[in-house]
Amino acid sequence: MKDIKSNESRAKFVSGDVGKQLLFGAIPMTIGIGAAIGFNFVDTVFIAKLGVKQLAAITYTFPMVFVVIGIAMGLGIGATAVISKAIGEGDDHRVKRLATDSIILALIVTAITIIVGIIFIDPLFKSMGADDSTMVYIREYMYIWLPGTIFLIVPMVGNYAIRATGDIKTPSYIMLVAVGINIILDPIFIFGFGPVPAMGIQGAAIATLIGRVVTLVVAFRLLYYKYDMITFEIPTFKEMMDSWKEILHVGLPTAASNVILPAGFGIIIDFTSDYGEAAVAALGAASRIESLVLTVFMATAAVLSPFIGQNWGALKFDRIDKAFKIVFTFCFVWGAAMIGFFELFKEPISWFVKSDPAVVEVMVLYLSITPFAMAFRGMLMICTTSLNVLKRPLESAALTIGYMFLFFVPLAYFGSKYFGLPGIFWSLVVGAVATAIIGYFTLKHRYGQIKAKGELLLDEQDLELAIVE
Repeated sequence: MKDIKSNESRAKFVSGDVGKQLLFGAIPMTIGIGAAIGFNFVDTVFIAKLGVKQLAAITYTFPMVFVVIGIAMGLGIGATAVISKAIGEGDDHRVKRLATDSIILALIVTAITIIVGIIFIDPLFKSMGADDSTMVYIREYMYIWLPGTIFLIVPMVGNYAIRATGDIKTPSYIMLVAVGINIILDPIFIFGFGPVPAMGIQGAAIATLIGRVVTLVVAFRLLYYKYDMITFEIPTFKEMMDSWKEILHVGLPTAASNVILPAGFGIIIDFTSDYGEAAVAALGAASRIESLVLTVFMATAAVLSPFIGQNWGALKFDRIDKAFKIVFTFCFVWGAAMIGFFELFKEPISWFVKSDPAVVEVMVLYLSITPFAMAFRGMLMICTTSLNVLKRPLESAALTIGYMFLFFVPLAYFGSKYFGLPGIFWSLVVGAVATAIIGYFTLKHRYGQIKAKGELLLDEQDLELAIVE
């Protein structure tokens, strides 16, 4: 027997204390996203024990790994935007149809991703500066990791569908269990234990794959049994196309912008490779440490997404106004705290990851500079996520493209040319500040337009009620 949930019970964000909902949603979400990023961080820590070349190899894989994650997030954000609004509107049939069709779409996208990824492994990584000896390790990792993307993309989209209901905790706990499995299996498969032979970098890919399988099974069971959001009713071709069109209206530009970020990071890796393999290895390790800290902003944006969708559907703009004030203030508080944290602990953290003086030197340099961008990177995440939910995905994508190719990459090129590695790292700060300011005023303008139309609709509804009475 299914525990069937009505749309009324699904819409958890349309009433209650705004601050508490964001806080108690962001905490488990931080754990969940931190766990997702923890997959990569755990791999980095253990692979660093194998040697600088293996650590450099895993760094070269970052762009492709984050392209796939970006595609999954794009589809998931697209699903969240339309499902949360349907929940706010009270359309139960539409909620089920959108959730089911988003999973079908994810399966199709996964198949395409695997084929394209395998075809372009060699030309992609060689274009980033990987030499033949490093390519051996890259192939070992990616030939296992890529086919396993079915266990990454599909459950990620499913978890985003769950989040659209306002249940932030469950998807987070799913990811936490999966990363726990990865932590246990990584050293076993990488270094060997008992009957399990040492498999090196291949072992990291296998451990990650097993952890991801858990997320697929659990997410599907929850969507079907607990939330009753999966339907086996065969849709008409038009119904499915309508669902995909709605999801992709937000998801496609979001996925495209998510792909652009790792592509730009690939260019930064190429710039950094001029300073040697130790610099590439350090960039990969330090950026993963930074990503863990940025999970707080990612979590805040992820909670804000269904919050905006549900309250927009319910025309409760006063709640959205309050949420924006809270999250933007938080960006600067957390950003300032992290500047102090890294100033105190950058060296011990770097030595913990890799006890190689050349690698540590670059990691310390990176962690001395880039924390100054954190508050603004948080602002940018809030702005792009909000624009996606408000169905302004092209403007959200334009912000991401502008950040990477109008500011970060050009500034990194000239910064590297005239100031060396510090110039590359400072370009991230300048780019984040400039783009966050543009994003804030873009969001303020677009949300103002939507709010004005919504308030007009509310006035019309009030007038109709008055006439009836």
